[in-house]
Amino acid sequence: MVRLLPAILSSTLENWQSEFLQLVWQAAGLALFYFWGSSQSRESDDRLEAKIDRLLTEQGIDPAQFDYQEEEQVQS
Repeated sequence: MVRLLPAILSSTLENWQSEFLQLVWQAAGLALFYFWGSSQSRESDDRLEAKIDRLLTEQGIDPAQFDYQEEEQVQS
């Protein structure tokens, strides 16, 4: 029994280490993919502008009076 206990503890700790490393890799991979985002889940600028135009129209606001120039505002 005395010889068996270190072998059991060693195997248990190796298993826990393996499970922990696997969990860390999965969490890191998920965070990386979440950060990058999916190309399929991203909306194109045209589609986003169409949605904004529709919302403005529903509120009785003419979308033509707005100029979508986010890039120039960010650089200014």
